[in-house]
Amino acid sequence: MVIRKSAVELKEIIISIFLEAGVPKKVASRVADHLVNANLIGVDSHGVVRIPSYITWIKDGTIDPNAKMEIIKETDLMVLIDANKSFGQVAAYEASKIAIKKGKSRGMSLVSAKNSSHIGRLGEYAEEVVKNDLIGLIMANGQGSGQLVAPWGGKERRLSANPMAWGIPTGKEKNPFILDFSTSVVAEGKIIIYKNLNKKIPEGWVINFKGEPTTNPNDLYGPPKGSILPMAGYKSFGLSMVIDILTGALSGGGCSREDIKDVKKFYNSFTIITIDPVQIVDYPDFLKSVNNLIKYVKSSKPIKENDEILVPNELENKKKEKNLLNGIEIEDSIWEEILSVAKGLGLTL
Repeated sequence: MVIRKSAVELKEIIISIFLEAGVPKKVASRVADHLVNANLIGVDSHGVVRIPSYITWIKDGTIDPNAKMEIIKETDLMVLIDANKSFGQVAAYEASKIAIKKGKSRGMSLVSAKNSSHIGRLGEYAEEVVKNDLIGLIMANGQGSGQLVAPWGGKERRLSANPMAWGIPTGKEKNPFILDFSTSVVAEGKIIIYKNLNKKIPEGWVINFKGEPTTNPNDLYGPPKGSILPMAGYKSFGLSMVIDILTGALSGGGCSREDIKDVKKFYNSFTIITIDPVQIVDYPDFLKSVNNLIKYVKSSKPIKENDEILVPNELENKKKEKNLLNGIEIEDSIWEEILSVAKGLGLTL
């Protein structure tokens, strides 16, 4: 069973929950926007399902809702930030603005941050970069904690999901090219949803502690704990290590390691890179090349006669249109958990 909520109503509910938890209104609004946007485009693993975790993290001090980011080091092209346990959605948004400003003035920029709480869906920050006619890349690690993914050929957790997102302008405001993916075969948030619904997960997502394939989401959490598999075998495993280095090592937040693998407090390090195509190529020609490529790729005859070739971000846009029209679907079990969290704060929804 599911319930439906409009995006506006859902945002108001989320804000009320965070306000009750002591979150400043501006911060609550930013986080609510991010969670609702994730649900709107169908990325439910990074939507309202995260609310219970965020409230727990506020209570145990993992998140400081009043934190202020600190610029540790700055050059013409690069910035190093300590997010000081702030909400990840706030830290990454502010870091994006810094990266955009430097990218527009210098042609390129790199902003790396540490000690941010969970930053959510990376594609949203790529979208912010693209709105300013820049190419953007954002990637994140778990700063050594949040280890969920086994290395290629291994059966023990060694890496976090280590996602990345690319944003490329197309000249079409509502249809930028956004490629957002985890280097694990699936984000943990999706497994949480299956677990809450008492449903089997698809084959190929998780192995149990023995290294055996499983469709039981509880096998990931044990005890003993299982692992999520890399997205594309040794290729994505290698890419995951690169992301760990370019976020954790570069920011000083740290990479996956033995001494922190069981730490329950979770933080992201992240890095944002921007490129201004205007400063090296005729911009209309650049946009023409991008759109010609998209058009050519989509011209491929589909395997199934009535199917359509969709490039990155097209499916998300279709889901957004549908959910804006019909409302956002939320599974009953997830909604009941949110209501329980609200009640625990003394709030009746």
